[in-house]
Amino acid sequence: MKNEIIYTHILIESLKKKKEALEEILKFTKQQETVLAEEILDEETFDVLIEKKQQYITVINKLDEGFDMTFERVKVELGEHKEMFKNEILSLQELIRQVTEVSTQIQVLENRNKLSFENRMKIKRENIKMARKSSQSVSKYYQNAANAHTGESIFLDKKK
Repeated sequence: MKNEIIYTHILIESLKKKKEALEEILKFTKQQETVLAEEILDEETFDVLIEKKQQYITVINKLDEGFDMTFERVKVELGEHKEMFKNEILSLQELIRQVTEVSTQIQVLENRNKLSFENRMKIKRENIKMARKSSQSVSKYYQNAANAHTGESIFLDKKK
């Protein structure tokens, strides 16, 4: 029974750490939104933010693994003695609600950032496409101009 109390406290601490990590990811996601809103994309800053988020994602994955293993050890005991672990269960439920809330905020921002990034890339691709067409047009113009002079000079020489 004593082990179960320790395990429930480990579960609570794990969820607190997960919530903190998610809040950091939310902060970085908001910063990404700001970077994407700027007229000129600062790619270096954007990449740094992605790397920072990835570090926290790694932490969250480890926390989830530990949480799952610990929960498996106490799941039956918690179910059989709900009254004894009432406070711990309520704490776990509240932390899960908070973690879910932060996760939802991150998802909404990530979707918005994804659309913003895709729109930015679409415009960039269109600009590159237009630049290629302009370059090809200029190249063809100079080719035609160069060929036109040699053709005219021969024609002129024939008339004389």
